[in-house]
Amino acid sequence: MTLSFSIFLISITSTFGFRQTSTDSLISKWHLVEAGRLEMPDSIRTQLLFDIGEGMSYDTPDSAIDYYQKALVLSKKGDYTQLTGNILNKVGYANYILGNYDLALTYYVEALEIHQQLKNDIGIVMSLNNNISMIYETQKTFSTTVSVEIYCSRNPIK
Repeated sequence: MTLSFSIFLISITSTFGFRQTSTDSLISKWHLVEAGRLEMPDSIRTQLLFDIGEGMSYDTPDSAIDYYQKALVLSKKGDYTQLTGNILNKVGYANYILGNYDLALTYYVEALEIHQQLKNDIGIVMSLNNNISMIYETQKTFSTTVSVEIYCSRNPIK
C-alpha cells in the first residue's frame, strides 16, 4: 500500500470517527435535556436538535428526520423563522437521500418561501440552486434544472 493511499484511508476514517463522536456527544446532551437534568432555552434546544440531525443525515436519514421534526416544532413555536427555513431544507435533504423526491421538493419549496419572505439571499440560493435544482436533475427534468440555475446566476447573493 502506498503512503498516500494510507494517509487517504486514515483521513477518511478519522473524519467519520470525529463526526460520529461529535454526534454521539450531542445525542447524550439531548438525553440529559429530555430527562430534565440539563436546562437550556428553546433556541439552544432547537439548534442542538438541528445539529444532531445534521450529524445523522448522511448515515441514518430516517433518524435525522426524527430530530429535525422535533427541532421544527420548537422552531415554529419560538418563531425562529430563519432556522425554520434551514430545518425545512435539511428535512428535504434527508428525504432526498431516502429517495422521497416529491416529499423533499415539498420541504424545499416551503423553505424557499420562508427565505424569500425574510429576503435571505443565502437561504434562497440554498433552496433553489442546491436543493430544488438537485431534485429536478435527479428526476431528469433538465430544462427546469437549467431554468432554476439560470435564475440563481442572474440573481446573485447581495
